Amino acid sequence: MTVLLILSFITSCDTVQQTGYEDTGVGGNVVDSTLHLPVKNAEILLLPDGTKTYTDDFGNYYIGHIHVPSSAGNYYLYISKPGYDTVKYYVFLYAGDTTRRVDVVLFNSVQEVYENYNVHVYGFQNSHSLSSVNLYDLVASEDTNYILRDMRLRDSAGTGQVYWLLSGYDNTSGNGLETHFTSLIGYYDHNQFDGLSALFGGRPFDPQSDFPFLGTNSFQMPSVSNMVFGYYLYGRHGVYGDPKIYGLIRIADVYYDTGLNNTVVVLDLKVNRKGNNNFLVSQPH
Repeated sequence: MTVLLILSFITSCDTVQQTGYEDTGVGGNVVDSTLHLPVKNAEILLLPDGTKTYTDDFGNYYIGHIHVPSSAGNYYLYISKPGYDTVKYYVFLYAGDTTRRVDVVLFNSVQEVYENYNVHVYGFQNSHSLSSVNLYDLVASEDTNYILRDMRLRDSAGTGQVYWLLSGYDNTSGNGLETHFTSLIGYYDHNQFDGLSALFGGRPFDPQSDFPFLGTNSFQMPSVSNMVFGYYLYGRHGVYGDPKIYGLIRIADVYYDTGLNNTVVVLDLKVNRKGNNNFLVSQPH
């Protein structure tokens, strides 16, 4: 199974020094989604360049001396290893930029429940803002990553104080994927959320009645954290069919970063890819 992603993590590239096309490079780190440990010997393939490398014992990789044919170019990174879902990242590389970073979470191909904590999402400033979330792969993404945009962070009143999480689908543009949400489930600290095994007493989900909203409750900055919501990836079901995909969101923190001059929302995320009302991660056998 190959999953297409649009750059889950990206360092700033607005002021790249274009020293030479042959100096372009991209690197990062690969970790296991369950163990949160480095994945060594994962294959990293850059196309259309064709360069291949492997992660080291610490999960790190780097591909250098990329010949970008002009001032910038479009590339794809394929990250694969037996036992994991292969992922495909779209990467836009600027000539001379050796600092581009793509960190990757690999998911076990037979596992049912996945989690990713401390996902940082930023207030929308422009089309390259990491203000959206891919709730299938549990990573933040650029706002223009329409084909994988399940959820958007938005300032609800334009005041920089009140925010909410909205469906990734935008009615005006017709872009993004539609996601449905529960009402507020409750307030859970990190350990409580980690142990949250199911919603609604564990009965099978009813997608229509259990997930009636196109956004979460609003929350303020600074926020009373620990708010938890459930979600159903309605748009993914329309594209990929069964099984339906359900997940959990915990708002771990909301703060203003003066260095970035932007609001940051920190999320803990879980997803069940098998259509079940179960959110406890177990080790695959």
